[in-house]
Amino acid sequence: MASFVKERSSVEAVTKVLEACDEQKSGKIDGEDFRWAMIDLGYKLNKEEADHIVAFFAGEGATQFAFNDFVSKL
Repeated sequence: MASFVKERSSVEAVTKVLEACDEQKSGKIDGEDFRWAMIDLGYKLNKEEADHIVAFFAGEGATQFAFNDFVSKL
């Protein structure tokens, strides 16, 4: 997913959208907010896909991940 996003979006754009979804300013984001961030960037992402990405970056069963981990892959 990160490589696909990198081909179509700048790191700055992705970071800004993810930061905007991080209402608590914790540096972490849940699957639903990640999904909407990706939709805002023009990507079609369903709930299962978003949850899979959260699990990949945060570990199975986790509900949030540090979005900088995702951005660092871009």
